Amino acid sequence: MKVIVTGGGTGGHIYPAVSIGQTLDEKYKQARIVYVGRKQGMEAELVPKLGMRFEPISITYRKPGLMGLVRHVSSLVGSMARSIQIIQKERPSLVVGTGGYVAWPMVFMASLFGIPTAIHEANAHPGRANKFLSKWVDRVMISFEDVDNSFSSVKAPVLTGNPVRKEFFEADRLKARRELQLPQDRFVVISVGGSGGAKKLNDTMLELMERVNGHEKIHMIHVTGKSYYEKFMLGVKDRGLTFEDNVQVLPYLYDMPSYMAGADLMITRAGASTLSEIAVTGTPAILIPSPNVKDNHQEFNARSMERSGAGIMILESQLDSGRLLDLVEDLSAHPEKSEQIRLACKHIAGADAKKRIAQTLDDLLREKGKIGGKK
Repeated sequence: MKVIVTGGGTGGHIYPAVSIGQTLDEKYKQARIVYVGRKQGMEAELVPKLGMRFEPISITYRKPGLMGLVRHVSSLVGSMARSIQIIQKERPSLVVGTGGYVAWPMVFMASLFGIPTAIHEANAHPGRANKFLSKWVDRVMISFEDVDNSFSSVKAPVLTGNPVRKEFFEADRLKARRELQLPQDRFVVISVGGSGGAKKLNDTMLELMERVNGHEKIHMIHVTGKSYYEKFMLGVKDRGLTFEDNVQVLPYLYDMPSYMAGADLMITRAGASTLSEIAVTGTPAILIPSPNVKDNHQEFNARSMERSGAGIMILESQLDSGRLLDLVEDLSAHPEKSEQIRLACKHIAGADAKKRIAQTLDDLLREKGKIGGKK
């Protein structure tokens, strides 16, 4: 059996696609997984490093102006022709898309060829590609229970949660604090603005770190992002700051599962993958959705988490160090509030996302007669 997974543009599309592919590879021992992505995208470099076969498609996002439209239409036609070529070559039993405009020609053409198709939506507010594809595919899988009505044409979207790497499930709080040498007697706060960092969050965290510098009960670790690190440290120097041992500044974290498991609080953006990781590790979090993402989906994600009691949302426009300090000190002084958030995280779909996704796709394959018989 051969399965095509497709999605790209950001890690929020790529990692779920890879995870779904790995899940199906584990479930069906004879399965061969092929990842179809944009040859100019980050998936072209990342996917082969993760040990998955990669097939490229050329497709460009629409840019302003007449020439932008012409190039976009031309790339759409070319990407559909390339998708047909891949279908004829691979003859897949199943095609699964996770979003991004690279996914839609592959999934759409597969549906026209009568191949079983499914999409997985990581965000509470679906992207345009998945909105379009939801009308054509056999299964729609969602990560948030209160996803908006963009999939109203689908009779029953399947709540699976967002698949998370196994390292997050294996992370242990006490072990992490011991191995990372995090102080046992302090309230540990980790802040990060995504793998690339975030200027507004960095600026606010610098102010917060100045406020808590030398604090006897609070330990802060701030991750600037590699591209912002030097500028951030210049800001520290300009303020004449010398941080005490309760404040750390890092450009990047390579062991995010351990740091998240060991932290008492996380201050972060609200990407779907990050929120799923938070749900798995049970880390109390202050969520600051990025206002710079398409369709404002991070705010939808954060509001969904907040309604579930699994996080606290602050809009970037309302972000200031004084408000953050009040929240940090309140949670530090009232551990029962953090515990309530941890408990709420356990009820967020995600801990068994891989199992739910595998079962959903297995049911589809049996329904279409691709494996075994109907259940």
